[in-house]
Amino acid sequence: MAEETPEQTIEKLKGESEYYRNKFIEFKTKFIDLERSTLRYKITTKIDAVMSFLVVMLSAEEGMSFSKRMMSFISTLYMWAKRGFKLEDEQTAKARLAICNACPEIRKPNYQCSICGCLMKNKTKISGASCPLKKW
Repeated sequence: MAEETPEQTIEKLKGESEYYRNKFIEFKTKFIDLERSTLRYKITTKIDAVMSFLVVMLSAEEGMSFSKRMMSFISTLYMWAKRGFKLEDEQTAKARLAICNACPEIRKPNYQCSICGCLMKNKTKISGASCPLKKW
């Protein structure tokens, strides 16, 4: 077997270096796309949650005073802001919603709780939020 010349070794290393450089750029691009997608999901979910809470405040449900709905909204929003607007993972949110779905206090089809007035499809996603009946 013939020994490589220094020029051949340099060319080989350049080729390998180019290969790994391209792989790094490909990985970086995929990571940035994933990061943007995740950020877009988080922002959209947060906007949806805030808008839903506002809808609750303006909705007229029997037995729920405006002040009660407003206090529920403010306390949940305050707690959410205090925790940095973090969201629960999807598995936790689904488990919470399943508990709400089985609760007799839930009003369908919008999944509004008759105790706190919140739309539970959104409240279950908020990190640190809790069920008014302490079910989760």
